[in-house]
Amino acid sequence: RVEGGELLQLPVPVEQGSSAGEHSPDAHASGVKPTLYHFPTSLHSQQIRLTLAEKHVEWDAKIVNIGPAHENLDPWYAKLNPQLVVPTLEVGATIVTDTVQIATYIDEHFHGPSLMPTDPEQRAEVMHWVELQAQFPMLELGYARTKGMVRWFQRWSLR
Repeated sequence: RVEGGELLQLPVPVEQGSSAGEHSPDAHASGVKPTLYHFPTSLHSQQIRLTLAEKHVEWDAKIVNIGPAHENLDPWYAKLNPQLVVPTLEVGATIVTDTVQIATYIDEHFHGPSLMPTDPEQRAEVMHWVELQAQFPMLELGYARTKGMVRWFQRWSLR
């Protein structure tokens, strides 16, 4: 999908366990440690790191330099996340993109305290606020946080 994130199912090598294509409903319980592709100052990456912390999930970090190095444009990362943005979550053969979908996936597939209410009305209200927040102009907010040479360098590097 172009407008949002995707949940991609990658083939699982047979020697890693059961037959190809199977996916454990609870990856953490099966011992698969998620890998988060992120950038330290990315607000979306920070949201996912907070989600992982709230759920008490152990995870591996892979920093994707979205600054002047623009590693998010490299072919290896484009295969992982065709939208070329961070964060991206990899859990075994499952790749999840889009911040809201990643947070939802973590909440539904990992042990730990539930991050969403069980009451359908309350859940709908939470999702309303989450979706509203997801529409914030993150680039503009990012520039608002910087000053002086850092702001100039960010603008120069994005050209």
